[in-house]
Amino acid sequence: MIFTHTGLMGDFVQTWPIASWYYKQTGEKITFVLADVPCFKDIAELTLRQPFTKDLFKVPHKVENYSMGGQPYKFNPSDFGIKGEYINLGFRDYPRSEWVPYFMAAEWGMGVDLDYVIDVEGTPGSTNDIIINKPFIQSKDAKKIYDDCGKREWGHFMLSTYTPSQSKNLTGATGLYNDLVTMKNAKHTYVSEGGLAVVVDLMDIDYTIYYKEKPDHPGWWMEQVYYKPNNSKRQFIAIPEEVNEPKIYMSFG
Repeated sequence: MIFTHTGLMGDFVQTWPIASWYYKQTGEKITFVLADVPCFKDIAELTLRQPFTKDLFKVPHKVENYSMGGQPYKFNPSDFGIKGEYINLGFRDYPRSEWVPYFMAAEWGMGVDLDYVIDVEGTPGSTNDIIINKPFIQSKDAKKIYDDCGKREWGHFMLSTYTPSQSKNLTGATGLYNDLVTMKNAKHTYVSEGGLAVVVDLMDIDYTIYYKEKPDHPGWWMEQVYYKPNNSKRQFIAIPEEVNEPKIYMSFG
C-alpha cells in the first residue's frame, strides 16, 4: 500500500500511528510518497527504521500552501512513476477536537494504533542528561512559507529562558536520528511546539513542551489535537496569549 502525504514533518509523523494500525491489520508494509520539502532532508533514516515501512520516495508534487497541512494533499503517485494502490492522508479541513491521526484516518475508514512507539535505539533514562532542543531559525523567505505564526522564535525564546541551567543543548549537527537517540537516553528533554515535539511525543520518554497560546490556537486545542491522548510522560507549559512577543535578534541567512 502507498500512503501519500504533503504536510511538514510533524503532520507526516502523525500518519505513523495509522500506518502501524494498517500494518498490524493487514501485514502489508507501507511505501510513503511525500512532497519534497526541505524539512524532510533527514527524515528518511527514521522512517525506514519503523517496522511498517517498505520504502520512501520524495516527489515534486506542488504544495501551494501550508495553512492547513500541505495543500492540495490529494495526488496520484503514478504521475511520478510510482504505481500501486494508494491512500492520500492529509487535512480535508481543520481538526476540531480530535487527535490528528484519528482525524486523518477517519476519511478512509481506518484506525489508529494507540500503542505505537517510534522505533529509536536506546534506553529511556539511561543517562542523567537534561536535553534542550531549540528550533533552528529559518530564513525570512522560509519563515513566510512554513512558520508565519512565529513559533520558532517563541520556541527559541522559551527554551533559552525557562529551562534548567545544567542542561545539554543539541545542535542538530549529527542529524535528526542521532539527536533522537540522545533524547531517548536522557533523563528529561525540553522541546517547543513543532514537528520535533510530535516525534518526541510518540517516543515514550519524559519530556516538557513549551508553546505560545494564540487567538486561533487556544491551549486546550493545541494539546488535544496535536499530541497523543493521555501521555503521562509529557508536561505542557503554555505562554499565555496576552504576553508580548519576545525581543529576539537573529541573523537570517
